[in-house]
Amino acid sequence: MNLEWFWSYLLAVLSSSAITMVALLWIFITNPAKIEKWISIITRGFAWTSEKVATTHMATDIQSSIAEKRNKLGLTERGLPYGVKIKWTNVDTIQSDLHENKVVVMMRPYKSQSKNFAHVVSVYVPKSLLTKSRRYVDPNLMKSIDCTISKSILDVNPTALEYFINEILGDVPEEVRSLMVKMDVINEPGNLARMVIPELERLSSLYPREPDSQVHTETIELAEATYQFVIASEEGRNIEGLGIYAARNIKMAIVPIGRPDRLLTGGIQSHFEFMQRQLANGIDHFYIVSTAVNIQFAKLLVERACRESSFVKVFAEEYMGKFRGKRQKMFCSLISFSG
Repeated sequence: MNLEWFWSYLLAVLSSSAITMVALLWIFITNPAKIEKWISIITRGFAWTSEKVATTHMATDIQSSIAEKRNKLGLTERGLPYGVKIKWTNVDTIQSDLHENKVVVMMRPYKSQSKNFAHVVSVYVPKSLLTKSRRYVDPNLMKSIDCTISKSILDVNPTALEYFINEILGDVPEEVRSLMVKMDVINEPGNLARMVIPELERLSSLYPREPDSQVHTETIELAEATYQFVIASEEGRNIEGLGIYAARNIKMAIVPIGRPDRLLTGGIQSHFEFMQRQLANGIDHFYIVSTAVNIQFAKLLVERACRESSFVKVFAEEYMGKFRGKRQKMFCSLISFSG
C-alpha cells in the first residue's frame, strides 16, 4: 500500500469531518430553531419506542412551531424576544418561569398534542410579549393583543386553534372581544407585529415608573388610529390624515406608498415633504409601508430620509400578508428621527 496516499486520504476524511462538524455547530448557533425542528422530525419516527422519546417529540414539535411563527410574524427580535422551553411535569397546575432568554412552561402533558400546543401558547405569549411595556398598555387592549398573537401562532394547527378559542378564551369580556376584533383586522396585513407592537414596545422607556391613565388612553387611541388606517386602506378610501398619532408618550405616523399616478409624476417627493411636515409637529417615528410594485419606491424613501434628514432605519422587512382579500408581498420599514 502507498503510505503517502493512505495518510493523505485519512487526513482528507478527518478534515472533511471536522468541517462538517463546524458547519453543523454553526447552524446550531445561528439557527437553533432548525435543530429543534430536526429533533422533532427524528423523534416522531421513534416516538413509539419509549415515553421519553415521545415526550421529547411533543416538546420539540411545539417549540419549533412557535419559533417558526415568531419569525413569520416578524417578532423574533421585537415584541416576542424570548423563545420557549417545555418541561413536562406531574403537576396539574401550569407554571412558567423565565430562564436564559426562554419562557419555561411547566405542565402535565395531555394525550392530545393540539391541546398541549394551545395551553403552551396561552402561557407563553403573555409571559413573553412586551415584557417591560405591557404594564403601560391598557389592560383590555393588552389582553386582546395577547389573544390575536396567540391565534396567529396557533393557526398552523386548526384543532389547537379551535380548542384555544372555544376552551381557553372562554367567556372573554366584551371589552376585550371588541378590541380583539380590531386587532385581528390590523393583524391580517401584518401591521400588528410591525406597527402597533413596536410602538407599544417603546413604552418600556417608562419602566419602572407606575402607569397612569394617560398612557393607557394613548395606547387605545394608537390602536384605533391604526385600525382606521387599515380599514380605509382595505376599502380603497382616502387615507389622507389617517394613521397619524401624536401624544405625550407616543408619536408616530404611517406613510403609505401608493397612488401610482403620483409616483409616476412626482416620485417620492410628496411623501418626503409629508414627513418633514410631521417632524415639525413633533412626530419622530415613521412607518413606511407598501405593497407589490410600489415597494421599490418605499425603499427609495427610506434611503433618502436616512441620507438627507438624520433618520435611522430601525428595521425594514418584506413579507407576505393579506391585503384587499389576497396574499401578496408587503413591505414595512420603521425609521426614527435622531437629529
